[in-house]
Amino acid sequence: MSSREYVTKNKSLGLPNGPYDLNKVTIERLIKAEKAGNFAIGYIAPIGGFAPKMIGGSDEDLRQEIMSKIEIAYQRGYDKFYFKYTSSVKERFEIECLNFHNFNRQLDQRRHPYPPDGVNYSCPDKICAQFFNSGRNKLSKELT
Repeated sequence: MSSREYVTKNKSLGLPNGPYDLNKVTIERLIKAEKAGNFAIGYIAPIGGFAPKMIGGSDEDLRQEIMSKIEIAYQRGYDKFYFKYTSSVKERFEIECLNFHNFNRQLDQRRHPYPPDGVNYSCPDKICAQFFNSGRNKLSKELT
């Protein structure tokens, strides 16, 4: 763990289920197929607490989305995960955005989450929303 990483006891992740061992047996046992939700993959830091390194979600099948990350997570030394089912596309998107902002300096991914096609959701982070929406409007104008 580098000095720039933050650990959490889960409250700031908004993901109440975990930490669990990241493996196919555990994922299949705990996560229902074809359910939407969010996840965080990382490891337990030597000082205690969970260090998230990968965050994400799925609007269709959270189990499959986490399964698709196992190999790369193992290569990077990540062996734990948290998750939460969500009841809407908007909730899933907002949790992913907030986790991105809370932990972005240590996450493997560098791109801000985008809402799914066909919806016009803004990031719930107020400062980000201003830039997010202005960037989206600029891109829309360039495409037309």
